[in-house]
Amino acid sequence: MTPTGPTAGRHAPGPPVPWHSRLFAAVSFYPTLLWNCLLGRWLRVRNWWDPIDPLVFVGGYPFAVDAARLHALGVRAVVNTCAEYAGPEQEYARLGIEQLRIPTTDFTHPQLADVQRAVEFAQDHVRQGEGVYIHCKAGRARSATVALCWLIQYR
Repeated sequence: MTPTGPTAGRHAPGPPVPWHSRLFAAVSFYPTLLWNCLLGRWLRVRNWWDPIDPLVFVGGYPFAVDAARLHALGVRAVVNTCAEYAGPEQEYARLGIEQLRIPTTDFTHPQLADVQRAVEFAQDHVRQGEGVYIHCKAGRARSATVALCWLIQYR
């Protein structure tokens, strides 16, 4: 099983993220998380996650309570594109969910090598009939990049 802790997100160094991008991501973290929760969890204007294939789901920041719901959907692997959030690692471990982290600063794009690793990780689990959840904070950019690359390559 691939480690789910801090070492799971190690990747080939790419160009450094500019300080202003890191600052913007840090300052906007809680306001944008609150906005996403308002739309997706409280008002239900949009789904927190959506299936893009019978075994692949794309969505937002999974809280600890979501791990059991994802597990019930057949998810046994998670691709976490958040640099700012390690995910509910204890719940994943308890449920036997494997996580691959490709830490990417919010409002930036993942490195190509990381996307390739994530796509292969997802496909390895799909090939075994296991569900995969690909997420970032909102489920709109970083995770969508990985999901689209998986769709292009394997569907």
